[in-house]
Amino acid sequence: MVDQNLSWLERQVLLQLAQGHPTHHITQTFSMTVNEYRSVVDGLQKKFQARSLQEAIVLAYESGFIRL
Repeated sequence: MVDQNLSWLERQVLLQLAQGHPTHHITQTFSMTVNEYRSVVDGLQKKFQARSLQEAIVLAYESGFIRL
C-alpha cells in the first residue's frame, strides 16, 4: 500500500525521475545537495514500500501518482 502523504518536493523529484532526469539535473533544479536528494529518495522508497527507486517509480505510476 502506498502512503499518500507525499510532500511537494517528493512529488517533483518522483516526476523528474520518472521522466529520466539524472541526479545532477534534479539536485540543480531544486537546489539540493546530494545528501538531501538521497534523503528524499529514501523517503520515497519507504512510502512506496519499495526495495529500489525503480520499483518506487513503477508503483507511483501504477497507483496514479505520476502520469507521463
